[in-house]
Amino acid sequence: KRSDCSLFADDLKLYHAVGTLTDAVDLQRDIDAFSSWCLKNRMTVNVAKCKVMSFYRIREPVTFDYSIDGAVLTRVTQVTDLGVVLDPHLSFKQHVSVKVAKAYSMLGFIKRLCYEFKDVRCLVSLYNAHVRSYLEYASVVWSPSSEELSGLIESVQKDFVIYALRRTVKRDRNFRLPPYDERRKVLKLERLSTRRNLARVFFLYDVLE
Repeated sequence: KRSDCSLFADDLKLYHAVGTLTDAVDLQRDIDAFSSWCLKNRMTVNVAKCKVMSFYRIREPVTFDYSIDGAVLTRVTQVTDLGVVLDPHLSFKQHVSVKVAKAYSMLGFIKRLCYEFKDVRCLVSLYNAHVRSYLEYASVVWSPSSEELSGLIESVQKDFVIYALRRTVKRDRNFRLPPYDERRKVLKLERLSTRRNLARVFFLYDVLE
């Protein structure tokens, strides 16, 4: 009655703006109503999997011990929802760290697997499919605004570009790699930050259309 909810398969999220203790009590009442509905419809709630998380930008948010059937729900400071790591301030720092680590791991796998590959176009295709796609999943939600996080993500592609060009460029002792933007253009790759910005523009267009 007071809260909003989101459903995906058998997962439910109840959420409510909590600025006062009264707001917290209202949310608890909706949790109780949900629990009663499940009981009447012979559905079992896995309380062990139920978590509480607050999103805020103030120093002292309102805290409350929410419960289901008398069992106090565990309060967490990080949760992964459909592959996106959420933190209380929605900074997505942890999400970027996880994604970059996983992308480097996948890139290392491609390097080991494709050690004898000579066709750079094949390498680019594998990178786009298994590394870049991972770094761009749901980017309209978490795309960072800080240069630090953006640079961390871009470092994965910089690593791949150097690796791929080593297969096509013969080097001597005086050879110096050109700037990153020139190197990536040889492979017909856009900056990852540019691709994220385009994804957000296309998303907004679809929403407003």
